[in-house]
Parts: sequence; C-alpha cells; structure tokens
Amino acid sequence: EDVRAAAMARPYVLEMTVTALNAAGELVGAADTILGTDPMVLFLTDQSAQRVVKINDATRRGVQRTLLRGAAAGYSPYEIAYGSTATRKAGFRPIENMVERLYEGRPECIARTEMAYSNNGASLHRFDQFGLGEVEVIDGPGCALTHHVQGLKPGESSAEDINGQVIAMKEANAWQLAHPNCRRVFLPQIPTPAR
Repeated sequence: EDVRAAAMARPYVLEMTVTALNAAGELVGAADTILGTDPMVLFLTDQSAQRVVKINDATRRGVQRTLLRGAAAGYSPYEIAYGSTATRKAGFRPIENMVERLYEGRPECIARTEMAYSNNGASLHRFDQFGLGEVEVIDGPGCALTHHVQGLKPGESSAEDINGQVIAMKEANAWQLAHPNCRRVFLPQIPTPAR
C-alpha cells in the first residue's frame, strides 16, 4: 500500500514541484528554468513519498490501539470491529468508526498537504539560491508558526497568528507547514537597493 500510494502521487508531486520552482524563480528574476531531473526536484518528490508512508503508519497504529483496547476490555472480535450497546456505553470507538473518521476527507488532506510541502519547499529553495535571508508568511487565521491554535471558531484569529510576519529562511524551512491542510505560503523579501 505504501509503495503504491507513493508511486501514484509521484508524477503529480514532481510536476507541482517543477512548477513551484519555476514560479518562485520568476518572483526573484531567475533566468533559468528548472526541469524534472533537477536534484532538488527529485529530493522534494522523495520527501513527499516518505510523508505518505508516515500517514499510513499512523493509521495502522490507530487500528492496533483499538484492537488492544478492545481485547483488554474483553470485547468480542465483532464488538471490536463494529461495536455494540456495551461498547457505546463504555465510550469505546470500534474499528469501523475509527477507520471512517481517519479516512473521511483523507485523500484530499494528503493531496493538499503534499502539494503545500512541495510548493513551499521548492519556493524556499529557489529564494535561497538567490541569497534571500527572509520571507513573508501568508497563512490562514489561527495558524501559529508551529501549530494551529486550538479552541478557535472557524475564521477566528489568535495572538499567535504568523500571517504577514517576516521570518528567517532557516525558520521557514523548519516550519514549511504548521499542520496538515495548512494554507501557508511564502513570499520573497527582496532587499531594496541602497541609494
């Protein structure tokens, strides 16, 4: 499953990475065009495949935890898989419910997250090639540098919001996204020439 998922995503991630590198290059006045054989393109594409495997690993761990909890509580295989009145009263989430929750919107979440990593990694690489030391963060409300602030209503901002702030390239590379489905993008901070 891991190999198949990574293989299916690879052509799209590769194409998006090339597009992002070239678009970022245009922002900073690059004359050269990046191709799909560029080492950075291949590196970013491989990073994407590794993240897809981590997502699948997290799903497997969730199923394993459910199996262990159900067995420890003495539930039958049927109750662990589908639940019963007793499991619902005890607050036990059977595998069926847990898998539905994990997979609800999962393909779109994976695609958006991987495309964001690909685009941001490519853009930051291109900005770094031109010696830029800082970027402006454009992000959604409630998004801090390292996480999405919990307990906010949809569209509500927080004091930790990073949107519009200028940060160092090193920090931007460390936090290309704050969470899955993150809207974060980076704009180059081109120094103005001294007069």
